[in-house]
Amino acid sequence: MSNNEKKLIVFLIVISLIAVGFFNDLSKEEKIVSAYEKKESQIKKINNDIFDNIQILAKSAYVIDAQSNSVIFEKNSNNVYPLASITKIMTLVSVMEILNQNDEIFIYKDALMQDGDNGLILGDKWGRDELIKLMMVASSNDAAWALASRAGFNLDPARPVEAFVNYMNGKANSLGLSKTYFHNPTGLDIVSTDFTGAKVGLTAPEFSTKAGTEGSARDIAMLLKYAVQKYPDLFEPTQYSEFAFRSLGGKELVVKNTNKSADYFPQIIASKTGMTSLAGGNLAIYMDAGLMNPIVVVVLGSTEDGRFSDALKLAKATTNYLQNYYKLENY
Repeated sequence: MSNNEKKLIVFLIVISLIAVGFFNDLSKEEKIVSAYEKKESQIKKINNDIFDNIQILAKSAYVIDAQSNSVIFEKNSNNVYPLASITKIMTLVSVMEILNQNDEIFIYKDALMQDGDNGLILGDKWGRDELIKLMMVASSNDAAWALASRAGFNLDPARPVEAFVNYMNGKANSLGLSKTYFHNPTGLDIVSTDFTGAKVGLTAPEFSTKAGTEGSARDIAMLLKYAVQKYPDLFEPTQYSEFAFRSLGGKELVVKNTNKSADYFPQIIASKTGMTSLAGGNLAIYMDAGLMNPIVVVVLGSTEDGRFSDALKLAKATTNYLQNYYKLENY
């Protein structure tokens, strides 16, 4: 056998070995892809089995894994709806960015003119964080206005609340909340009156109402996640059915949580309610679904009581889903 023939045989053997290795590697890759696709299919089936039969009253809902931002459930989550007092999550964020911890907030008449009464009194003064916490637990419009007025004064003393609302909208833009827009720091519906015809005796005054804030369930989930992760201590009182607060003047207020279902959520971390005639019932929840896995649940456009049952259904279903998901992941 010549040297050339020997070289040819060696060459063919090498090529054969490379080919065998290539096809073996290809087979491994195909198996990995197949296993991944099978697992994805199983995860999708688990999600469908758990959530397909859930009936909620809310017009919109959104549930995400707060660690991965993966969407677990959604219903009209990018549609825009009135937010009502869920607005106060952004009020909190904006106040924290503008005021210092030792800044004092005085309660003036314009704040007390807002809808609702949580026991704030004219001329009393509060610490920044204490008044924010009261605002979040009691959904106090008086507190929200007082905070916005004080923080806005640092921006524009002539038009403090307007300047503060502009700041809120700028912050929404910076966070990528493209569907959310604020008209006031409370979320209260805005009622305007046209007396034009009534002045000349032709017609009765005409009233029109618009939302104080509008946004999407997705935007609110992103906002709540951001706020809780940045200012967790300010949300702690929202875990309880009632909480006591004290002003710098020594006045103690014990207020009830507007989230009447707080005690029913397992391992709740934060919550914020919203309710107006235009918005209906809204609720945003941040909670640990188990295995140190935080989730965010948002429902918009439900009823006053339906928002609580809607959110509870979604929270329990999500906990069930994640338990099954981790079993499958570790199988």
